[in-house]
Amino acid sequence: MSVIVLVNNEPISDQMVKKVMKRLLVEIQENEEDFELTKENKKFVKTEALNYLIDRTLILQEARKEGIDIDNKALIKHFEEIKLTFDSKEEWEKSLEELELEESELFEEVRKDGIVELYLLRHGLEDVDFTEKELKEFYEENKDYIREPDKFSFYEIFFDNLESAEVIYNLLSEIRVKSKVLKELSDRELEFLYHSDVSDHKVPQELLEMIEDSEGEEDTFLISGDDGYYVYKIVDVKPGREVSYDEVKKELAEYLIEKAKQEKFEKIVGELLDKADIKYVDTSFLED
Repeated sequence: MSVIVLVNNEPISDQMVKKVMKRLLVEIQENEEDFELTKENKKFVKTEALNYLIDRTLILQEARKEGIDIDNKALIKHFEEIKLTFDSKEEWEKSLEELELEESELFEEVRKDGIVELYLLRHGLEDVDFTEKELKEFYEENKDYIREPDKFSFYEIFFDNLESAEVIYNLLSEIRVKSKVLKELSDRELEFLYHSDVSDHKVPQELLEMIEDSEGEEDTFLISGDDGYYVYKIVDVKPGREVSYDEVKKELAEYLIEKAKQEKFEKIVGELLDKADIKYVDTSFLED
């Protein structure tokens, strides 16, 4: 175990960062199915874990100064409630194993999380609200962006060599009539996929970026993949419907409240960082 940083002389070690990384990776992989732990992503997660520990250490230090603590009976009850969210003892133990934590270690983590929450409450993190007027003003200022997703219909043809892909790319680039696309592909007995009304967030990322960069001037795209080459022909685009204020009011309020809370949190932590004595001892762990 090596110390990475001292926060007001309190050490944060590589082992502490590794354990937080486990928690972060579980959360990320639950939200992003295609997340891969590349070297770059691993470095990002390490940095996020370290920053989280620095922020939390500062808050816990201030909480101790202010005499903030969590009632042990309430903590035990809360911890037992967490355990009851698992279907079985085996699932609970499997979760601990994945996080590489003993039950007593997780109990201590929950205790610290509770103290942090109490500190932030005392310092006004939850004192956030928006009036109807403020919500409507935000909606009016941003309604051009508050829309349902655009939907794309397109052909996808795969080739294992660039020469063949370029031939079809050049051919399809000249076609503007949807029915002629299908005829050309069928006449050439090419295998293809047809995707209908695909929401923009489900369109392959590189293709979506190329569509946006072309600003509607192009409808045929050639993309190199790990396994070969893909030609895409966009044949229909349905702009997303503008969402009314009443439809989105609840989500807007939630978004603005969470945004304001995050800004308050960053202000609280920023003030603690400004007066903290933080000394980096060995950052080689972050580069591995």
